[in-house]
This record gives sequence, structure tokens and C-alpha cells, in this order.
Amino acid sequence: MEDLGLVWETVESLHHFLYPDGCQLYAPEREPACVPLVLTNILGTCTYAMAIKFTRLFFIEKPSDVRCGHYNLLPWTGCMSSLSGTLTNSKLIYLPTVIVMVSRMPYFRLLKEALSG
Repeated sequence: MEDLGLVWETVESLHHFLYPDGCQLYAPEREPACVPLVLTNILGTCTYAMAIKFTRLFFIEKPSDVRCGHYNLLPWTGCMSSLSGTLTNSKLIYLPTVIVMVSRMPYFRLLKEALSG
């Protein structure tokens, strides 16, 4: 990342720009969205990025012996046979997910096509 002019703190802080209201779980699926970013360091060097925000379907299950608010979270595969609990203590939810591509050059259209395809 250093050869792109980025430090790890910049990468860790991207979620503040992509989800300014914080990450939330969703019951209905959200439409994917591409977000162009220009990341500038203290020397004024620009690095360009394109992020695609989308939601992934997960199965959340409240175990019968739940302690301290722990839940089982499983990626949804469409198969109900792997579920251990009853459906009354479970729900399908959408978790926000982000993929970011970084470039030294402002190839926003190319980055968007790569992420959207």
C-alpha cells in the first residue's frame, strides 16, 4: 500500500466516508452503489479509488442458550438443512459489504466497470 501513497490508517478510516451514518443491518436488500474516492495524503499526493457498496444475505439465529447477546451468523446459501435452531428464533438479514479498488491514476470508469461486472 505504501507504493500507492497510502498508509494503513487511511484504509481503516474508509468506512467513515462510505457509511457516514454507521453500518446498519437491513431487512430489505439495498441496491449496489459505486462511490468514487480521491485520497490525498499530507504531501498532496492523490490516490484514486472506487468502492462498490452492496449487501450480502446472512442468516442470524438466536441460540436457545444465548448469553451476553451472542448470535450465530451464517452466510445464506439457500439451504435450510444446515440450521441448528428453530426458525422462530432466526431471521434473514442483509449485511453491508464493500470492495475497494485503488489506483494511482483516475481510471474511475474502468474501476467502476470492473467492480460492477
